[in-house]
Amino acid sequence: MEIQVREVSLKYKRTKQLTVKVTSPEDLVPLIHKTLPDNVREHFLVFHLDGANQVVSSRVVSTGTSNETHARPSDVFQAAIIIGAESIIIAHNHPSGLVEPSDADRAVTRRLKAAGGVLGIKVLDHIIVADNNFYSFKSGGEL
Repeated sequence: MEIQVREVSLKYKRTKQLTVKVTSPEDLVPLIHKTLPDNVREHFLVFHLDGANQVVSSRVVSTGTSNETHARPSDVFQAAIIIGAESIIIAHNHPSGLVEPSDADRAVTRRLKAAGGVLGIKVLDHIIVADNNFYSFKSGGEL
């Protein structure tokens, strides 16, 4: 039996534009807004951090509809593993303008935190952004 494996290639380059030291959710919110392709649909983002809690890269993991998007752990952690991220912060937008997390938002946060625990990559926060407001799972005591 012959086994074929698809080769995955990722070009990684540290950019000065992304280097943001994260000490609180407020530090990352402007970069989240800048990274979002639009605010018409939900987008799930992941920010990769080094050991000094500096953002070294980011990725749009998925784009959904006006009220939902899905994020599989394999998609969220793929680049983090390849670049050797120490931790990640996940984020997504709510086009409705309301930042209150849904039950699905809470479930995906728990699932990704558990997956990160297995992989040795900490999930530091999950931030939901809307127009001029945001919700941090960490600050809200949910992470």
